[in-house]
Amino acid sequence: EIVKENHAKKKFPKQTKIKLETYQEPDSVFKKREKIKMNVVLPKVSLTFKIRISHIKASLFELRNYIYYFFETKLGSTSLFLETLKNKGILNYDLGIQMVQTEDFLVIMILAETKKTEEFISSVLEEIKEKTILKEELERKKKAMISSYIHMSDSVFALNQKIMNNLITYKEVYDDDFSMIKKLNVKDANEILKQISFENYSIVTVEKDE
Repeated sequence: EIVKENHAKKKFPKQTKIKLETYQEPDSVFKKREKIKMNVVLPKVSLTFKIRISHIKASLFELRNYIYYFFETKLGSTSLFLETLKNKGILNYDLGIQMVQTEDFLVIMILAETKKTEEFISSVLEEIKEKTILKEELERKKKAMISSYIHMSDSVFALNQKIMNNLITYKEVYDDDFSMIKKLNVKDANEILKQISFENYSIVTVEKDE
């Protein structure tokens, strides 16, 4: 009672309404190029694309898979591009392809180890100019994805991880993955690829510190 009476006598300043401001993320990257010196055996390069997706009328599931499939078919372990670069001595190992999602953008990171950094970068930029995916390539990726889901169903830990990934990425859990994958088609894929741009990218190289 004493505490209540004490607080009742006090005069508190009027609370102002909290105003939330939205930040409009620009399409451009913050830093186009950066070179880092470290104790590495082979120079490393990260070619990162900042791709706006907020203007495209498609589900996030479709956007993520179509765009990731595009980079996988163009630059992945079974691509002619990778075989050619290995034969030329530009690469010795497969590329790493990673994807990060923000509210309005997908960020695709191409990671490599190479002594021929400039040749590698120009080769990738040239390879992805043709923004199309073939039907047989998409169907092959869909089969691989369905196979991985079937394999996942045998593991409680893998299923838990899948649920967590769904919640983080889509804010919900999908229980009809197979039908969603089967609905993916080359017409929609190429229509989406027409609407994205690869003009905004950054390059980070890690070179040996002599």
